[in-house]
Amino acid sequence: MKKQNFKFDDSVLHRLVQILQESMILGIDISDIMKKIEVTPSKDDKTKLVLTDEYVESVKEWHKSLLDNAENLKKQENDSQKLIVTQ
Repeated sequence: MKKQNFKFDDSVLHRLVQILQESMILGIDISDIMKKIEVTPSKDDKTKLVLTDEYVESVKEWHKSLLDNAENLKKQENDSQKLIVTQ
């Protein structure tokens, strides 16, 4: 039986770079984020591995959550500065 070899699609490589950036910015262990990666053979090229649709959607949801949290923190900071100025 012939051994099947795979290569990562560019989308997987882009995600790996993104994970490195996220781990540095957020102070999260890179391995914790990398463990969650899900890949599957491409429908177009069975020798390439691509990110699963479910994984891509979960990353989008996580990024939205991070942005929402950042906006809330910024709003809280602005509100607290307004209190200091008006007192």
